[in-house]
Amino acid sequence: MGLALSGGGIRSATFNLGVVQVFAKRHLLKWLDYLSTVSGGGYIGSSVSTTLRSEDTSRGAPGYSYVQQRGQDEPVLVEHLRRSGRYLAPAIALWIAHTYALDAFDHTGYLAVVSPEKRCGKTTALQVIEALACRALSADSVSPAVVFRVIEEHGPTLVIDELDRTVGDDHEVRRFSTFGPKVLGYIRDTRCPVPGTVEDRCIRIVMRRRAREEEREKVCSRELDREAAPLRSRLARWAHDSLEALAAAAVVIPEELDDRAADTWEPLLAVAMLAGGRWPETAARLARVVAEERRDDDSDGARPGLQVLADLRELIEAGRLDVSAGLGGEEACAALRDMPGRLWAQWGRNGAGLSVTMFARLLRPFGVRPWRGSRTARRYPLAVLSDAFERYLPPSQDA
Repeated sequence: MGLALSGGGIRSATFNLGVVQVFAKRHLLKWLDYLSTVSGGGYIGSSVSTTLRSEDTSRGAPGYSYVQQRGQDEPVLVEHLRRSGRYLAPAIALWIAHTYALDAFDHTGYLAVVSPEKRCGKTTALQVIEALACRALSADSVSPAVVFRVIEEHGPTLVIDELDRTVGDDHEVRRFSTFGPKVLGYIRDTRCPVPGTVEDRCIRIVMRRRAREEEREKVCSRELDREAAPLRSRLARWAHDSLEALAAAAVVIPEELDDRAADTWEPLLAVAMLAGGRWPETAARLARVVAEERRDDDSDGARPGLQVLADLRELIEAGRLDVSAGLGGEEACAALRDMPGRLWAQWGRNGAGLSVTMFARLLRPFGVRPWRGSRTARRYPLAVLSDAFERYLPPSQDA
């Protein structure tokens, strides 16, 4: 018997997990002879492969319990991560683990939790990271002078939310050690509150606003800390036992990474190498993806981007743009420049009007990109645009 798990990212992986749970409940996994996966199906396929290679396939390999037993509830933290996890969740896990073994590394990259607009889950993500990271310290109510001393004395993981409100003093005439893991949270709109030299050293986790049909459970601070406490203890013990191995790890840096990106990702790649299993490949793949987005990224604002999204939806609903084969960049820019009462006809430094390149930069913070391999044509999938409309714009009157 064969099993084919289709692609489609996290949603496909979730659906495929349900299929595998039915197979496991009916004790059918042991009869599988062939397994075919693609894209999101590979997440669950790798788990099934491990189970099929175990000695007792009727119950599954250790750690792969597909069937939820009655009366057994998932911990609050696990449930939250399962429901809220997205593509870059493994990068957060690796980064958290490296905070417990900082003495093994010469570099530590910042973790930047970035959202294009408010209400994208940035603060909730920071709350989970603060609960799990080593000696986490929220810097919201700590003065700069105290931060210097605390970092040198205790080496905490510094969690900084609403970075645009953070200021610094330079009154103390002495040298402080400020080396340590830091998490930055900020809204990246028309003005990026982080200097380019700092953001260039960050592993950026881009948050998305919850779509109306998506279900998310709220995080209770008291329950979160209770569930995170044993994980912190296990991470601390793992770091103590693995410190020498991490320091001596011969990490293979992906060729796509430049020197700065290599320094940022080296600790995470070392953690992944010691973790084994799927982690080395996953970490290397994430490093390549983030490096590519880092090269393509631009500091154009998100407020004009929201206006672009709203105007595009208006043009599409009015039938002024043909999106049957995807949205063409040239056609979209021409239609936007022709809209009365808009600035697109005079957009840009020289007032020449909105170009295809500027159009792409405005859409990029919302995850709207042209098809791969179609850089010249710049055609944008309608499904991606519709998802951005749903997440960032109020309901349309024509919906």
